[in-house]
Amino acid sequence: MGQVSFNTFTDESSESDEEEDTLRSGQRDVVAIRLANELDPWDKWEQTCRRRAWYVVRHRGKAGTTINTPTPAPASGVDEIEEILSRFQLQQSYIQKKEREAFEQRNASLWEGIDKAIRDAEQRAADEAEQLASARRRQEEAEKQAKIAREAELKRIEDEKKAAEAKKREEDARKQEQEQQQQKEMANNAFRGGKHVWPVAQREYEHWRSYMTHIKEDILASIATNAEWKKQCFTAKRTITPKVGQLTNSKAEISRITLAISDVLQQARNVPDKDASYRLYTWMLNHLSKCLIRQAEQEVAARQETAFPLARLVMGILLRGHAKLGDVFIARLVKKCPWVLGYVPERGTLTEEEHRKLLGFKTHDETLQSYVSRMVEVRLNLILEAWSSTKTLAEHASPGQDMDP
Repeated sequence: MGQVSFNTFTDESSESDEEEDTLRSGQRDVVAIRLANELDPWDKWEQTCRRRAWYVVRHRGKAGTTINTPTPAPASGVDEIEEILSRFQLQQSYIQKKEREAFEQRNASLWEGIDKAIRDAEQRAADEAEQLASARRRQEEAEKQAKIAREAELKRIEDEKKAAEAKKREEDARKQEQEQQQQKEMANNAFRGGKHVWPVAQREYEHWRSYMTHIKEDILASIATNAEWKKQCFTAKRTITPKVGQLTNSKAEISRITLAISDVLQQARNVPDKDASYRLYTWMLNHLSKCLIRQAEQEVAARQETAFPLARLVMGILLRGHAKLGDVFIARLVKKCPWVLGYVPERGTLTEEEHRKLLGFKTHDETLQSYVSRMVEVRLNLILEAWSSTKTLAEHASPGQDMDP
C-alpha cells in the first residue's frame, strides 16, 4: 500500500514534464511580456506569488512522491496562470484603450493645434492683406489730396496773378482818372481863384457836413429814444431859448445871460455817465447854435448892430470853457450857408431839389434873388460877429482885465 508502481510514476513524470514545459512556456511568455513592459509593484507581487507556486509544483514532481490520486495543484496553477493572463489581457486592453484614447486625444489636440495654427496664419494673412489694402487706400487718398492741393495751389497762383493784373489795371485806371481829375481841378481852380482856395474850402465843407450828419443821426436820434435824456434836454431848452431872445446890447445883461446859459451847459458836462454827458452836452450846444443863427437871421437883417451882443455871448461861452460850441456853431452855419467857406457844393448826381437843399435854399420855391440876398446877409452877419468877437477878445486880453466876460 505504501508503494507506487513504475508505470504510474512514469505517467506522472511525463505529465509533470509537460506541465512543467507548459508552465515554463507560459513563464517565458510572462517574462517576455514583463520585459516589454515596466514592472510595477503589483506585477512584482504577482511574480513573487507565481514563483513560489511553481516552486512547490516543481519540488513535488522531483521528490517522486507516490500519490494514489492526481494532485490538483498543477491544475490550479494553470488556472491561476490563465487567470493571471486573463487579468493581464484585461489590463493590457485597458492600457491599450487608455493609450488609444490618449493617442486620439493627443491626435485631436495636435490637429486642433494645427487647425488653430492654420486659422491664425490665415487671420494674419487676412490682417496683413487688410493692412496692405488700408495702406494702399491711404496712399491713394494722400496722392488724391496732394493732387487737389497742387491744383488748388496752381489755381491760387493763377488767381493771384489775375488779381494782380486786375489791380494793376485798376491802379492804372485810377491814376489816369486822378490825372484827369487833377487836370480838371486845375482848370476849375484857375476859374475859381487859384489852386489852393477851392480844394481847401471843399475839404472844410466835407468835414463840417460830416460832423453835422453825426449830430443829426447819432446825437439827436439817441436823445429822442431816451425819455430821461429827452426830459433833461427839454428843461435846458426852456432855459436857453428865452435867454437868447432876451439878449440886448447891455454888458450886464450879456454877462447875466452868458452865466445862465454856461451853467446849463456845465450841468450837462457834470453828468457822471460819460456817454450821457457827451450826448446831452452836444444836444444843448446844437440847440444854442440854432437859437443864435435864428436870432441873427431875424434881428441882424433888420438892425446890423444886433450882431454885437450875439458875438459877445458866443465869445463869453467859449471863454468859460465851452470851446466845443465853436465846432457845433460853425457846422450849423456851414449847413445854413456854405458860402461862409468860399465854397459852393456841386450838384453831381444829386437831383435839383436835393442840390437846392444842400445849397441852403429855405423852400423849393425860394427865388434865386432871395436866396443870394439871404446868403449875403448871413456872410455879412458872420463878418460882423467875427469883428465883434475879435474886439471882445482884445478888450478881455488887455492888461489888468479878466478873461471872464
